[in-house]
Amino acid sequence: MANINTYVATLSAALLAFAAFGAQAQSDDEKTAPRHEIGVGASFGKAALLNARYGYNLNRYVRIEAEAARGEAVVNGGGILLIDSDDEIDLWATISGVARLPYGKNNSALFIRFGGGVSQTSAPEYLTTPEITANGMLISSGSGVEHFFTPRIGVRLELAYVNDSSFDEITDQPGRSTRDNEYGMISSSLIYRF
Repeated sequence: MANINTYVATLSAALLAFAAFGAQAQSDDEKTAPRHEIGVGASFGKAALLNARYGYNLNRYVRIEAEAARGEAVVNGGGILLIDSDDEIDLWATISGVARLPYGKNNSALFIRFGGGVSQTSAPEYLTTPEITANGMLISSGSGVEHFFTPRIGVRLELAYVNDSSFDEITDQPGRSTRDNEYGMISSSLIYRF
C-alpha cells in the first residue's frame, strides 16, 4: 500500500506543477484551438475493456476527462479478449485531471492522469453461491502519449493502473475465492477534437 500512496502522491504533485505552469497566459493560437475531445478504444492487461472518454482542455497543459468502460476481469476468471471470463466489469466510470506536456505542431503531448470514480462488477453463480453484483469506488491513474496527425485526429497510448474496491465485496462473500482488485493495463484509443 505504501507504493501506491507514493505513486499517487508523486502524480498529484506533478499535476499541481503542470497546472501552475499551464495557468500562464495563452497565445491567440491556443484560444482558437479545439477544446473538446472524444476518444474510443480498448484496454488490455489484467482486465479487457472497451472504453469511451470525453475531455475538455482548460488550456494546452490541463484537461478534465470523464471516462466509462465495460468488460471483464481477466485475472479473476481466466478469460481473454472479452470471452469466457467469470467476473464482469459492468461499469467503470471515472473523472480525472490530466497534466500535459505538449510537443509538435498539432498539440500532441506526453501526459499523466489521476482520478477516481465508481464501479459495478458482478460474479456468476458458482456451485452453491449465488450470482452477486457489487458496487465500489475506483482510484485510477496513468501516463502516456497522445499524438495528433492533424489538429483534430489522433491516437492515445497509455499505461494505466486502477484499484477497484467492488471486488473486495465479492471476495468477502461466503464461498468466493479472493479477487484481485488492482489492475495494470495498456490502453489505446482514437481521438477526435472539436
